[in-house]
Amino acid sequence: MRQNCQRCLHLQAQSQIIADRQLGRGARKTSYRQMTKHYPLLRFYTKESCHLCDVAFEIVERISNKINFTLETVDITQSDDLMMKYAVEIPVIEINGNFEFKYKVNEKDLLIALEKYSEKQIS
Repeated sequence: MRQNCQRCLHLQAQSQIIADRQLGRGARKTSYRQMTKHYPLLRFYTKESCHLCDVAFEIVERISNKINFTLETVDITQSDDLMMKYAVEIPVIEINGNFEFKYKVNEKDLLIALEKYSEKQIS
């Protein structure tokens, strides 16, 4: 499906930790705060066979070469609640828990949003 960018290889394990929490599969030792301590958390809601998701994810990968952030991909098909909430709105992008984009995203606006959250964490 999607290949992880070089900078984001460690994020698969982090994504699984959060998915496990959302699905109630027990707690893991890595805390949510530890994962987002230094960089903004970009949460990318997606599912298989979603053309808009694929396009948006390519933009996210390109941005990863310009700014540091933690990426969490969430497959909405793994949760009935997420399917009801996002089924017709994906891709959805949240940054640090705040809704930023749905359906489409462009590189310039995503970079601006991530820079805004990066500045908040520095100050």
